[in-house]
Amino acid sequence: MNKKKYKKIRAHVSVIAIEWLKGLLNDEEAKKITIDNYKTFMPKQSHTFYKRQFKMNLFTERWIKQKIKKVLKRDPTKHISSITMDDLNER
Repeated sequence: MNKKKYKKIRAHVSVIAIEWLKGLLNDEEAKKITIDNYKTFMPKQSHTFYKRQFKMNLFTERWIKQKIKKVLKRDPTKHISSITMDDLNER
């Protein structure tokens, strides 16, 4: 993966994280979430211990990056900015 593509993926992580957070909250609280403060609402712990193994928590920035990469691997013609939460949930 080249540097330009990776930079676009990192920038799009915040968009998807905000979309996910707004889906969890009611309309009043969702209006409070911006690109500047969304990290305060994200999970603090990046990994959990499950069945004697460390597993990555869902919807951390790293998890979203990996899911975007998987979507792009499945469909290389897809633009990064067009990836949504629904694309991440597909298998």
